[in-house]
Amino acid sequence: MARNRIAALTPPPVPPKPVSTAVAALKSQVGTEETEKSLNLGVAERKELQRRLSAFKLDPGPPNGELGEKARLAIREWQNRSSLTPPGFLGPLQYAALKSESEGILQQSLPIRRVDSPQLVRLPLHEVAPPPEKREPVRARSE
Repeated sequence: MARNRIAALTPPPVPPKPVSTAVAALKSQVGTEETEKSLNLGVAERKELQRRLSAFKLDPGPPNGELGEKARLAIREWQNRSSLTPPGFLGPLQYAALKSESEGILQQSLPIRRVDSPQLVRLPLHEVAPPPEKREPVRARSE
């Protein structure tokens, strides 16, 4: 009887997690010129891609929206670092992974803008309210 209670309190063993099918699909995807064209990346998206690669300390060239040789080398380097097949072109899963991985780094690398707004400052109590001797007496309401 005591064993049953102990067994009920002991959590069941957790089986090892199988490799996610999404991870397997990502690793098996090989980007080609056609898969990258199917992403329909406009100039703005290509510039963003270049900025994301730069956030990884890679050199895709200036963020001009043209994916030239430097950008291809940077994509290959990111693919190598991520243990992906490195053709230098992106497929949809690789593009999504690159965007997801770079989001935090990209946000940290953006310049901080100062906003001119009033700051909330805690003032000592004596600066908030005048001392009691300088206050106006409270008058009772006449109804």
